[in-house]
Amino acid sequence: MPISAVSRLAVKVAGKLPLRTVLIVPFVLQIVGTVGLVEYLSFKSGQESVENLAQQLMTQMGERISDRLTTYLQTPHQIVAANHLAVEQGTLSLQDFEQIRQQLWRQMSVYPSLASSGFWNEQGRMIAYGRIVAEKEREQVRKLTGENLSIGTHFFGEVSNAHPEQRRYYLVDDDGKPEKLIYSFVDDFRQLPWYRHAKAAKKQTWSSIFVYKSLPILGMLATAPVYDADGELQGFFVSDVALGAISTVLNKLHFSPSGQWQHNCNSI
Repeated sequence: MPISAVSRLAVKVAGKLPLRTVLIVPFVLQIVGTVGLVEYLSFKSGQESVENLAQQLMTQMGERISDRLTTYLQTPHQIVAANHLAVEQGTLSLQDFEQIRQQLWRQMSVYPSLASSGFWNEQGRMIAYGRIVAEKEREQVRKLTGENLSIGTHFFGEVSNAHPEQRRYYLVDDDGKPEKLIYSFVDDFRQLPWYRHAKAAKKQTWSSIFVYKSLPILGMLATAPVYDADGELQGFFVSDVALGAISTVLNKLHFSPSGQWQHNCNSI
């Protein structure tokens, strides 16, 4: 239809309508169109805002989980490095196993998330403290020893001159002194893969992932070698991480809808 005909038709129709209607309808149509456009743009903008917010929250949660894991995995290395430094500075003697025991016990008391701290030497002696940090570990200890221990329970391990090549584990009193023998087995730890790996590395490092000899669970060790003045290896300060404990750490993270998190360090 020609434009002139459309115009004449519009004028003819408009001429039959009240002036009020003729003036209001175009205005209303304009408003409706504008509102619809605004709502559409708002919807699109809202979609993008929600997606951006979700992405930001996921990024923040990922960063916080990463930070928590980094801190958790740094602690074993900080512990073995501190013990190595104490020997270098002459404040800790490798010949005084009672002094070493007290040092290790203090560390277990100060760091509630620390799984273990120990010293293993080239003569086959070992002294260490450990802590049950995960449910799977607790259950395996129960099967192995018959002891129904709770998460957080400390234990003491040693290979002594009195019992060479026999690793013995004890429950401890409030001062960390061995109290009740709960498990023992024959063991020359110097032949274990992690020990050989630590000797070959000749520096502070992580071991490869391995299965604990006493428990069928996976773990890895932070190890720091100690040498005498002639460069002869004396032994290693060691602190372990059971891989199952990592999930325990992550389960203790509680995120709010805003992406904030809380963690109770004393619960591990």
